[in-house]
Amino acid sequence: MNILSIDHGDKRIGFAIGNSIRKISTPLTQITNSSLDFVISQIKSLIIQYEIEQIIIGIPFNEDGGDSLQSLKVRDFANIIKTELNLVVLGVDERFSSIDSEKLLIDIDVSRKKRKKSLDSLSASIILKRYFDNEECVRL
Repeated sequence: MNILSIDHGDKRIGFAIGNSIRKISTPLTQITNSSLDFVISQIKSLIIQYEIEQIIIGIPFNEDGGDSLQSLKVRDFANIIKTELNLVVLGVDERFSSIDSEKLLIDIDVSRKKRKKSLDSLSASIILKRYFDNEECVRL
């Protein structure tokens, strides 16, 4: 089964793809979060192109594990795409995925300009890897 992972942010949204059998996560792309209609249309295109059957979305909890203002926004977004796309949408704790992505890109000596272009899709890939590593899913 092909799975789309989403790292949702106010400015940008990153995407990664993986397969539940191989359990390999690959960064795809990131888009500007300019409007809900635009984002939904981009997700629909990815679903068709990659024959997606399930979506994983990162939920940005507070450090103590409680909901943050951003996690509430992401939950609302997840409910919208679940309704719009009629697919299973699961949440995974994404705390520190952006920090992990930034560190990885710095470690492999990616320039600041190039890091900005791939940070969100790499974060989406890390979120999907966490799902494959059997982290608990979050109720949406």
